[in-house]
Amino acid sequence: ENDDTAAEHAHMLTDAIPFSIIGSTEDAWSPYGHLVKGREYLWGVTEVENENYCDFCKLCSLLICLHMFDLILMTKELHYESHRQQQM
Repeated sequence: ENDDTAAEHAHMLTDAIPFSIIGSTEDAWSPYGHLVKGREYLWGVTEVENENYCDFCKLCSLLICLHMFDLILMTKELHYESHRQQQM
């Protein structure tokens, strides 16, 4: 069942390519009174994490899912082993 869920998730992500990304490091107030990461314009606010028009969350999910194993290996093999050798 986990394989089916992962396959569906991967299919949904690949269907979204090319991604539509809105980037911002600023906080803005949404029309609903929530503080969100986004951009404020005269006509409204674009939210970075709103999946109705921005694929930022999908892209993050894709990158983390694809590279999590590499991140774990690099952390263990490079950083942990380097730290361990320095402490010896």
